[in-house]
Amino acid sequence: KISSSYAPWCVWCQRLAPTWEAFGKRVRSERLPIRILAVDCVANADTCRAQNIKGYPTLRIFKSDVAQAPDYHSDRTINGLMTFVKEQTSGLQGNTPESHNVRQHSREGCAISGFLDVNRVPGKFVITAKSGVHDFDPAMANASHIIHQLRFGPPYSKHFHSLAPQKMKDNIEPLNDRTFVTDSAHTTMVHYLKVVSTHLADREIYYQMTASNHIFKSEGSDTNSFPSATFSYDLSPVAVLIERDGRTWYEFLIHMSAIIGGLYTLMGILDRSFHAVAKKVTKNRDGKLN
Repeated sequence: KISSSYAPWCVWCQRLAPTWEAFGKRVRSERLPIRILAVDCVANADTCRAQNIKGYPTLRIFKSDVAQAPDYHSDRTINGLMTFVKEQTSGLQGNTPESHNVRQHSREGCAISGFLDVNRVPGKFVITAKSGVHDFDPAMANASHIIHQLRFGPPYSKHFHSLAPQKMKDNIEPLNDRTFVTDSAHTTMVHYLKVVSTHLADREIYYQMTASNHIFKSEGSDTNSFPSATFSYDLSPVAVLIERDGRTWYEFLIHMSAIIGGLYTLMGILDRSFHAVAKKVTKNRDGKLN
């Protein structure tokens, strides 16, 4: 059987309804061994929740009451649906449910990578689920996420690890490899980032940041809003300059020469002083003897 899980308020479900009804008539006229179902997920919320239905409409094949992967994502036309069910029913004989690729709901999710160009003013970016062909149920969505890498500014240069102090390295990417889990519906995670530009050795610019993380739960009319991971950032007008003290070889030689010259001058002064005192003592002794 193939089912269409829908919600009456879903625009995409309303557009699909006439096609789905005509598709059912076509299947019955060709006597294909498959049942066509339509499940109202508002009236049968528990059933849809048990099947982990998160977007509407969801078109899914079942064999012996076991959901098969993947869901149908091709053209929502009668011909497209007919081609799909014929492919599914052509090998039905002799197959057992265990031979099919059963859906693994626990592995659902997505991986996001890329970069954003942002102005040097406070702002935010939001990561949430959105589709041009589905409506999603906010109550079934979860915005839990893992941040593998998040930083402001360019990639590290070859001088970074040798020039940057350890405390700066810890503050460049403080959210890396951290997991943020929301365990209830209608929950949004917001990361507040304070970003400070840092000039390293007056040659390269990096951005240190501090992060505070907060969870907000929608209530009342806000429950229609979709859970998200929100990153709110504020670039500080204050900059940090990090310099490393050090001398070149010629500065070292000049410094050593100055020290040696100073010691030579001091020894000369002491030698003259001792010579003058000794001469005076000798003169006084000769005077007394006379």
